[in-house]
Formats: sequence, structure tokens, C-alpha cells
Amino acid sequence: MGFLHEHGKQIASTNPLERLNREIGRRADVVGLFPHQTAARRLVGAVLMEYSHDGAAFSRRNFRQTFMEKLYRAANAPERLPDGERQHD
Repeated sequence: MGFLHEHGKQIASTNPLERLNREIGRRADVVGLFPHQTAARRLVGAVLMEYSHDGAAFSRRNFRQTFMEKLYRAANAPERLPDGERQHD
């Protein structure tokens, strides 16, 4: 993958994701059997919304602000074509 070495620890760690999956599984066990797929989606959506509203997802900053700003600028920059190529509409 194209990640910087300095960010390897944060990227390699899946603990927050595993914790979230366990929470979804725990709540699904309480419900038992879902009548249809939409009900399962609602449960997962509710858990994710609760997780984001609690600030658990943002309690720790994994990347430096300057690095995140560089990523944002790169993601929002217009795509550059190689010399001699033109964009077709």
C-alpha cells in the first residue's frame, strides 16, 4: 500500500474497527432474528450514528493536521493529464 511509514502503526491497527464490530454483534445478538435485511441495516446505522455522536471515533487524532491538509488538497486537486493528452467530454 502507499502509506507513509510514520503512519503505519495507526493504519495497521484495527482495534477501533474490531470494537465497533463487536458492539454491532452484541446488539444483533440481543435482537436475535431480524425480520428482513432493512431491519439489520437500521441497527447497524444506529450503532454507527451513536458511535460518531459520542465522539469515540474522533477522540484521538491519528494523523498530524498538516498531513491531513496535504491529503485533502491532493484529493480535491483537479486531475492532471500527461503531456499531449486531452480530456474528452
